[in-house]
Formats: sequence, C-alpha cells, structure tokens
Amino acid sequence: MPPLTEAWAAEYLGVLVTLLVFALGFPALVLRLTTPEDVRHCISHRGTMAQWIFLTSVLVLLSAGFVWLLHPSSDTPLADWQEVAGNAAVTIVLVLTVIFWWSQMREHSRETVLQLLCRRCARNVRRRGILPERTLADIVYLGEQGEPGHEKKQVLEALDGLAASVQNRKQYTGYELEGLIQGIETTTLGGAGVGVLDNFLRAAGVIEHILLRLQRPELSAAPDTAIALWTLERLGVASLQLGSERAALAVLWVVASAAERQDGAFQFATERLFGIGRAALVDARCFLVAVAALSKLEASAERRTLLKGEVAADLLGLLAEFWANDGTARRHARSVLERVAGYFEPPLLEGMKAAIEHQYRTAHFNTADKLADMLKDLEKEQSTLS
Repeated sequence: MPPLTEAWAAEYLGVLVTLLVFALGFPALVLRLTTPEDVRHCISHRGTMAQWIFLTSVLVLLSAGFVWLLHPSSDTPLADWQEVAGNAAVTIVLVLTVIFWWSQMREHSRETVLQLLCRRCARNVRRRGILPERTLADIVYLGEQGEPGHEKKQVLEALDGLAASVQNRKQYTGYELEGLIQGIETTTLGGAGVGVLDNFLRAAGVIEHILLRLQRPELSAAPDTAIALWTLERLGVASLQLGSERAALAVLWVVASAAERQDGAFQFATERLFGIGRAALVDARCFLVAVAALSKLEASAERRTLLKGEVAADLLGLLAEFWANDGTARRHARSVLERVAGYFEPPLLEGMKAAIEHQYRTAHFNTADKLADMLKDLEKEQSTLS
C-alpha cells in the first residue's frame, strides 16, 4: 500500500464530503419521488427523524476524525495505524450509507408501514385495552388512499385483526371500536377510488366478525353493535349506487343474520333492512335487492309473537314503497301483507297509523305519504267488502 500523503488525504476528504451530500440528499429525493404520498404521510408520524440525526452525526464525526487523524503535518508518510484508520473511516461511511438507505427503502413500502402501525396498535391494546387514535387514523388513511383491490383489502384485513384483539379481551365493553368501524367504511368508500366488489365483500365480512363477537347478551345492544349496523347500511346503499347487486345482497345477509342472532340488535337490524330495501326500490330501482330486504324483514318479524312499534313501522314502510309502484310490485306487497296481517298489535289499520307517525318523526316523509295512501286504499277495500 503506498504512503497516505496530503494529496491522498485531500482526495479522501473530497470523497467523504460527496458521500455526506449524496447519503442524505440524493436518496431522500429518490424516496420522495417513489414513495406514495399516503405512505410518506404515515412515516412522518413515526418519529424517524432520530434515524436521520444519528446518520448525520456519525458521518460528521467520521469526517472530523478523518481530517484530524490524517491531515499531515509534514511530507513524511503517515503511520500504518493512520492509514488503516483512514481507509476504515471511508469504508464505514460507505457501509453505513448503504445499510441506512437499504433499510429506508424497505421501511417505505406500504406493507412494512402497515405492519409497523398494526404492531403499535396491538401493543397499546395489550397495555391499555384501546386502539391509539393517531395510529389507527394512519392505518385508515392508508386504506382510504389505497388503490381499490389489493391495497384496500390489506387494510381491511388489518382492521379485522385489530378488532379481534380488542374484542377478545375480557375487559371489552362494546364501546371501543367506533373509530375502527368507521375506518372500514372510509377504507371501502373513500380516497383514491371506491373499492371493488371484493373490497365490499371483505368489508361486510369484517363487520360480520365484529357482530359475531358481540353476541354475548350484555353486548348485543352495545354502541359498537349499532355503529356496525349503521355502517353496513351505508355500505349497502353505496353498493346499490354503484350498481353492484351482489355486494348489496352480501351486506343484507349480514344485517339479517344479526337480527336473527342478537335480540338486543333486532330493532337496529330491522331499521337497517328497511333503509337498504327502500334505497334499492326507490333510488336504485333494484327490485331483486328490495324483494330480498322485504323477505328478510318479513322473516325476522314473523319470529316475534306480535308486530308492534318500530319493527312494525319498518315492515309497513317498506310494504308501502312496494304498494306505491302499482302492478306486480303492489301484488307482491299485498301477498306479504296477507301473510303477516294477523301479527300486528294494534290491529293492522291502527298499526299503519302509528307507522305513519313513526316515518314522519324519522323524516321519511315520502314513505309516510305512501303509507297514508296505502291506508286509504285498504280502508276503501274494507268498506267495499262490508
């Protein structure tokens, strides 16, 4: 190895300065150009500035040590240990730079960021029993901004796992999942694009898992149950607006299953069945989904000894929507009404008056008007027969 003279030291110092510039500046520019905005947004919340400060400090210290050790005071060659130290300093800088940016490239992938956020949430659940709001918001943001299909599905699966970790704790009270459930809706419907069919089916499946874990008697009427059913209705209506009957039917099945399994959720579920059926019939003109909603509502209602209150109002309200369409739609409504007429308490015509008031109070004015028209028709038929 030739002696390390001042000329060599100057060359090495130039290399170190160049490394300082490119180790921090150029790779950062490349990462910014290649990393999606939503991933950068989540990374900015993770406190990774400490890694940058560490790398910068190490590079600066190595450069200062290099100059201090190797700056020659005369033309005499440097000692062997100084030559070794100089070569080691340059090598360490190069190796640290490569390792740092290799790790940064890995950490800037969507999958890695999502896994890290999920681990943070899981740790917080184990320690405190709740999901950290800021970290959960980052996960939902990844889902919201993710591309329909695989990217949104990844986030939905992550939310499914986090919901299970919260609900499987003995201390779970039914109040902890509002943000997560709303995140399912945001992931499926928001951001770069509305989810594809597979995303709607996966979202319905995640909420179904949540509802299944809410079957304990003390949890069936918990706030998480109501929020989950509200979210299902919005997903169902959105799928109808997109023209996806299959997604709407999948959502409808989950809502109907909740009505069958959970007594505390029965009223919430029948309201959601009415909402999806009404949207299918009035807004989307999707008779297949509307008939399915009416059938599920009828089946749920028939399992009760008497039809009264809001459950009766929901069933009668959807029947009135069919009745208003005349033709075969009215014929179908009449056949359903004949099967369930004996279950109402108070009797059918009095129950319809109560249903009109209910629809009025819940701001379903068109449904209330259609119920009033249906009541007039039935009263007229009854007077004719008598």
